[in-house]
Amino acid sequence: MTSRLFEITREGLLHVIRHPARSLLTALTSAIAIAVTVNVISLSFGLEEDIRGDVNLFGLRTVDVGRLPVLVPGLQRPPLGPAEEQRIRDVLAGLDALVVPRRQAAATVRLPGVAGAEPTTARMQVVAAPPGYFKTLTVPLAHGRWLSADDPSGADGEGVCTLDLAAASKLFPDVEPHDAVGRTVTLDLLGSERRLRVVGVLSDPLRYREIFEARGRAR
Repeated sequence: MTSRLFEITREGLLHVIRHPARSLLTALTSAIAIAVTVNVISLSFGLEEDIRGDVNLFGLRTVDVGRLPVLVPGLQRPPLGPAEEQRIRDVLAGLDALVVPRRQAAATVRLPGVAGAEPTTARMQVVAAPPGYFKTLTVPLAHGRWLSADDPSGADGEGVCTLDLAAASKLFPDVEPHDAVGRTVTLDLLGSERRLRVVGVLSDPLRYREIFEARGRAR
């Protein structure tokens, strides 16, 4: 065994001496290939950990309950009624769980035009939820405040809303995010309109959403 190893080592050294340029290029190519492979693996693991950390802000022990199946993409599902919500509370009784009714849907958000200009519109996902919804998140407030139980619902007039940084930048691209607080937007959801005053801006947990949206626009 020792003799065989010695012969292989000796033959390798002789090959390097006989062909120094080829040996140098082979070593350099191998080093570059190893460095690129390690770099790609590191980037993959780093990106995965960043996304995992972002998702963790929504709570590792959060369970979303909704109606299934979704037969048609984009089909609006009716919200859970009081009896169904109570059934969920009964199932989770004794688990120290917080049940927060929430509804997510696509809506058109419109801003009034300035000096006679056309209104600005944007299509985005909105979440209708009570103030207790914030207790299920670990997303800090960047500016303003979160919703309060004393806020108007907006059913008979102006309500309030909180945006994340990505939504605030999309709706108000010409101002700083903190200047979005106090402004008013019009929400068109399921055929009804509501005027909502912005009371706060959340730190955007999905930092890669803007990248994905930019790729979608490029296509």
